[in-house]
Amino acid sequence: MNAATTISSLPSELLGAIAVAGQEERVADSYGPDPQWHTDSKIHNFSSEWVLSHVSRRFRGVMINSPALWTLIGVDLDVLGSVEMFKLYLDRSRACKISITLREDPKDPDADLDDDAMQLMFMRVTQIVPHINRIRTLRIWFGTKRIMELLRPFRDLAALHLQHLEIINLSDDRDASLAIFSSGAPKLNFVRLSCLTLDLPASPWTASLTDLRLWGYRVDWGINNLVPLTAQCPSLVHLRFATHFRTRGDRVHIPTLKSLHITISFLRVTPSDLLDILNLFDAPALTEFTADGSHGDQICRLFNSTNHKSTFPALTSLSFSRFGPCPCDAESIFYRTISSPPALFPALSSLTLINQCFAHHLIRDILGPDSPSWPHLNTVTLVPKEHSLQDVRSAVEDVVTKRQLGQPFPVVKLCRPRRLEDWSVYFTGDVEIASFP
Repeated sequence: MNAATTISSLPSELLGAIAVAGQEERVADSYGPDPQWHTDSKIHNFSSEWVLSHVSRRFRGVMINSPALWTLIGVDLDVLGSVEMFKLYLDRSRACKISITLREDPKDPDADLDDDAMQLMFMRVTQIVPHINRIRTLRIWFGTKRIMELLRPFRDLAALHLQHLEIINLSDDRDASLAIFSSGAPKLNFVRLSCLTLDLPASPWTASLTDLRLWGYRVDWGINNLVPLTAQCPSLVHLRFATHFRTRGDRVHIPTLKSLHITISFLRVTPSDLLDILNLFDAPALTEFTADGSHGDQICRLFNSTNHKSTFPALTSLSFSRFGPCPCDAESIFYRTISSPPALFPALSSLTLINQCFAHHLIRDILGPDSPSWPHLNTVTLVPKEHSLQDVRSAVEDVVTKRQLGQPFPVVKLCRPRRLEDWSVYFTGDVEIASFP
């Protein structure tokens, strides 16, 4: 029996299993516990079902008669061949639930769609409307300033099985205001929007959201609408918010919130910014807080605070990071020695400092032999700035050697300085260069 005969005689069930195995990464990307956005949308990546359907007539028959293999659909709306494949996938997936990525990325960023091109793009987008109640995941990546015209077919629809929605506005137009699925999306639990604002009051689907991620809003929208928007999301568990927002006035009350990830505007550089932001949130169930754009003097002000509106009795994890340089690498008149464990976070067990100024001061204040014990702190992860690696390492070694025998001391993980494009690189084994004690 030769190889060709062996392959051609494989049972249909095994051929289907081979195709499914080739889809594992794409399935995880679309339906995993924390779906990620990929800039290539996996449109041009290897598709096992497509390749196997071109091996032989028998393989083709097996693939085409397995509709569940055709449910991961990506289309580049600017490319005719991609649009034709899009139609095939919609047809071959039959009644199965599907995941769709729509991408429109003008080749000339200085020239927007003219009316003829817009009409063609609109016709291509509307092809999914008859399938709207099969869509489980919908990702939209549009570069045109006329994004709202392309989204108009979805404005008044209901999406009965939609669970995950991402819309990324790549244009420089920050005035686009989103109104979508106004007839409801009762299963929608994850929404990520970039450079779009939501019409308020929002559509009824906000009531089912557990994960909301907002990026790139106009300053005035973010300042005025965070409180009323979150009030329409009573089930939120995870909130990521990257824009300007008001730190005075009405507070954000989210009793179900467990994870809060904020990005501090580069315009906010006063020592009280972190404290002001956290004082905005009434979230007693919060267990994780992550702040991008923080400074070391803001962290010490937060930890020293005795004048706070909020407490977070359930919070166990704090992470502070900064992307790029800051002007306070030298000594700052605003830095104050941390005098006691933070009253805001009585259950704190994990602290991460990434690219933070004054990291060596923070280490000595938190871990030094004369500092008060932080009763629950058991892990400190440090990713220092490149030029401060030796200072940070020396500070850790110093506090370790000065600790008296029997004094409680957390595990300190010192990681190699890296560029900060990818958070995940900090939490893989190959970046840890030392662990103490």
